[in-house]
Amino acid sequence: MKLQISKKEMSALFEKAKWTFELSIEEIVNLRNLLNRIEKCSCQEDFLCGIHNGIVAFGLCTKPTSDNIALIEKFVNTEYFCDSITSVALKVLCSNSYWDLAGNYEDLLCKFIQMDDESYEETVNVAISCMGSYCHTTKNKTYISLLFSLFNKALTDYCDKGLNDVSSIEILYNSLESVIWGNKYPKNRRVTFGEMKIPEDINQEVIAKIQSMIQ
Repeated sequence: MKLQISKKEMSALFEKAKWTFELSIEEIVNLRNLLNRIEKCSCQEDFLCGIHNGIVAFGLCTKPTSDNIALIEKFVNTEYFCDSITSVALKVLCSNSYWDLAGNYEDLLCKFIQMDDESYEETVNVAISCMGSYCHTTKNKTYISLLFSLFNKALTDYCDKGLNDVSSIEILYNSLESVIWGNKYPKNRRVTFGEMKIPEDINQEVIAKIQSMIQ
């Protein structure tokens, strides 16, 4: 289906929403109608049209009414939508920077956290991040244990198999920090991303705190 909007127009909506958190009524209506019409979207189609920017703009500038939630839920479907689409839709639904509805999507977050599919890497990362923030509030031992076990597995794979990629370790470690501190950034919390060194940047106080939370 050919969409009657350009990537430039979608980017402009995103930039306006990002800086003002407000779109005009006409812009929101047009964007809602556009998103309603989309039944599937590949990586190439999203690259050409920037649909993911439209989803983010919609999430920033609307409230999570039942109709709006249903609209965004449609995009969290790996059978019909690519990683860039599903990841931002999941973020809008679950991140505390958007609609903060992670409590309604525990099973979905767990499904993506344990998903082994490189083509949906960003969706997995969003799920891990959202679950970390969610557990800061809930202190749910089951989900904290899941994150911690995956962190330990990623760390073991890195050490035993000589892997060079530390991105999965970093995402999981950051989520464990979120479990402890939420949106606060004390001096002993890492604030950079993409520069993690193993084992130097793994704070054993963080590990000990997580272990105490799941005992």
